[in-house]
Amino acid sequence: MMKMRYFFSGIALCLALFFTSAGTPFCQTLSNNKVASLIKEFKKDPRGPYQAIRWFCPDGSVNPADRPCPQPGGIQHALPKDIVRVIEKERDLYLGQILAGSSFEEFFDEGSQNSRLKQYQVEKYLKAVDDGWILRRARYYRGALQDEDESAWGKAFLTWLLSTDEAVGSRFFLVRKAVRDIPHRAETGHWKSYHADSVLVWGDVWRRYILTAMVESDQGEQIMRDLAEVAEGVLRSHTVS
Repeated sequence: MMKMRYFFSGIALCLALFFTSAGTPFCQTLSNNKVASLIKEFKKDPRGPYQAIRWFCPDGSVNPADRPCPQPGGIQHALPKDIVRVIEKERDLYLGQILAGSSFEEFFDEGSQNSRLKQYQVEKYLKAVDDGWILRRARYYRGALQDEDESAWGKAFLTWLLSTDEAVGSRFFLVRKAVRDIPHRAETGHWKSYHADSVLVWGDVWRRYILTAMVESDQGEQIMRDLAEVAEGVLRSHTVS
């Protein structure tokens, strides 16, 4: 079991460094070994990567857990440890991400090949296969995450993301995985009406293409079958003799 835990810690660090190495050279203040050591410490900490519960108010102020925001719209969740903020700043490595209150653009992180979103997905996987990973002892830290706020944010983020064709067209598989990973109250049935699929066609010269689509309809599968026939007809009509 100990070997497996070290194995998953190594995977986490390697994947995180892979996602963050494309844009910025590594800072030497926090070495790889130091980050790996901190991850081990978070696993043993009853609060994991967090230091306390706080109220985050619409005006930007942060209040103690027992002093709600005076104005409507405040959200309550965990405050990351100071060292976690340092890791974010120096290594572009985001541990224990809390969605509520985050900027859609910053989380999608288009300028860094969607690093933050990918890190969120990797961390979710590690929590599932490595006994909670950095939340091993903090998974029941009361108030760290508010399910309703996380789901409300997730629904708004996915609506924002799917409001344009560009994200779906250029990052189809990433977006499809995001719909599965990001909380958005799927049990209400709203997102169950989305049907996503793709097909690789390799035939004659004019029939070599990849077709991907996402449709919001209970008849999504049939619509996409019809769409494939239309695509075939368009490609056939533009074939150069």
